[in-house]
Formats: sequence, structure tokens, C-alpha cells
Amino acid sequence: LATGYWLLVTAAKKKLISQRQLWFLVIIAVILLLFSYPAFSHDIFNYIFDARIVTKYGLSPWHYRALDFPADLWIRFMHWTHRLTPYPPFWIGLSLIPSFLGFGKFTLTLFLFKLLATGFYIGCCKIISKLNQTALVLFAFNPLVIIETLVNGHMEIVMIFFALLAIYLTGRRLL
Repeated sequence: LATGYWLLVTAAKKKLISQRQLWFLVIIAVILLLFSYPAFSHDIFNYIFDARIVTKYGLSPWHYRALDFPADLWIRFMHWTHRLTPYPPFWIGLSLIPSFLGFGKFTLTLFLFKLLATGFYIGCCKIISKLNQTALVLFAFNPLVIIETLVNGHMEIVMIFFALLAIYLTGRRLL
């Protein structure tokens, strides 16, 4: 990943790669990694179970923890089963969408959570692409961003999207 990243950044700086080619590579990365198992982090499983507390049990993840549901088979994928959710209401609300649409099926729910992260990743790429081609490469193909977002499905991409959107909209208003 690091070598590919360096080659893409070098090509973008020299204008050897077009915007269309970059977007093609972004879509290829998304398609390949959307189906990968989040082997490097267990956070996505915590997101899933926090939403499950609401969608299946009708309870608050700020008052109940995974250990309060010992018969639920989904806790076997989790680490940190002893904690109440540390996530804000906006994130819990957003995570209810893939939880509801997963219909209680673990694999479908996991895929939908990864799809949610992927959607925000593409949104970030779209906003950054309005800056310049090199900026898009620096973000979209950064190994840390790829692994943490497309493989592990971390929620930080949602915060990054809204931060970038705020900067973009503020910049447009100032012009």
C-alpha cells in the first residue's frame, strides 16, 4: 500500500494521471475492500451492537452494555463488552439506519455498516477532489485512511466528512 501510495502521489504531482483515472481507482478500491472482513479492529462490532441495543431491545446504549445481554450471540465478535456506549446521539441515530435495514442478520448488518463508512469516504473524496487532484490522491489512497475506513469501517470518516463539508461550504461563502 505504501509503495502504491507513493507512486500515485508522484504521478498526480506530475499530472500523469487524470481525474477520471483517479476516480476509477477509488471505485476499484471501494469495491474490493467493501467486502473485506474488519480483521484489524473490533470497533465496528461495537457500533453494530450499540445500535442493536436500540433496534432489537428498545433500550438505551447509554444505560445498557453488551454484557447485559449475555444470550445474544453477537457479543462474541466484540471487545469492550463491559462499557456503555461512548458515542454521541448523532452517531447512534445514524447507525440505526444500517441496523434496521440489516433485519437482525449479522452479515447483512456488518455489510451495511461498512457501506455507510464507504459512502462517507466517497463523500470525503468528492469534496477533496474539488480542491485538486493531488489532494484527492493524498487522502483517498492513504494506507491509514483505506484500512481504517474501507476495511475496518471506523466512524471517524463521518466526522471527517462533516468537517470537510463545513470547510468547503465556509470557503464558498467567503468567496
